[in-house]
Amino acid sequence: PALSGKKPDPAFVAMLDRVEFHEEAFTYDMIDRYDGSTTLWYLDPPYLMESNSKYTHKGNQFGLFATIRKLLNDAEHSCILVHSANELLEAYLGPSAYSYDKTYTTRIGKKMMHSVWVNGCPLLSI
Repeated sequence: PALSGKKPDPAFVAMLDRVEFHEEAFTYDMIDRYDGSTTLWYLDPPYLMESNSKYTHKGNQFGLFATIRKLLNDAEHSCILVHSANELLEAYLGPSAYSYDKTYTTRIGKKMMHSVWVNGCPLLSI
């Protein structure tokens, strides 16, 4: 809002007031704890097979991505995954209802690509 100079839409603000953010190590058993018909899982995990100091991963990457794969492939859940473009991850995750690649330039001028995967997403009607 401060950047655009416009007041936010009250309906959008009301929606955000109901949002719960859980920033913790994601595991599949969290689905039972937090999932519901109004749950949207937004996942931005450590980058697979990349070293990036902002995303230092502690733990089992195979287990983490196996959990993410189960969530993305279950049509009952609404899930968005953001990750750097990675052919190995794309092959491992399998097809999803929608994916989008976004090219961007880093502060040092390097061209990069992020991918966004969205499953059936009943919550978003995609």
